[in-house]
Amino acid sequence: MMKCRLILTSLIVLACSLALAGCEGGAREGSELAEVKAALEKTQEELADVKNDRNMLQKQVVELIRTRNEAVKEITNSQDRINELTKKFEEQSKIIRELQEHLKKMQAAIEKL
Repeated sequence: MMKCRLILTSLIVLACSLALAGCEGGAREGSELAEVKAALEKTQEELADVKNDRNMLQKQVVELIRTRNEAVKEITNSQDRINELTKKFEEQSKIIRELQEHLKKMQAAIEKL
């Protein structure tokens, strides 16, 4: 009978120990699960922030490209205008040289008279 009582007591202690170990493990797993969930939420928030930043940067890139294209167009127009004015300047210079030569000839003809 004493042996039965000792075995029974040992089994009860073993069962309680296993139950406590299971509770501690479950609590630990629950705590770890809560930490993992918190980390996941934080990561999702960071991901949302990164996506917002990416979208903002994409909009800025689009705006910069548009501005660059406008600047290139303006530069091209300016270069065309410069070329046009240069051509007119060369034509006017040629006309002035011809008029100066004509003036010299006229002055020479007047001097001969």
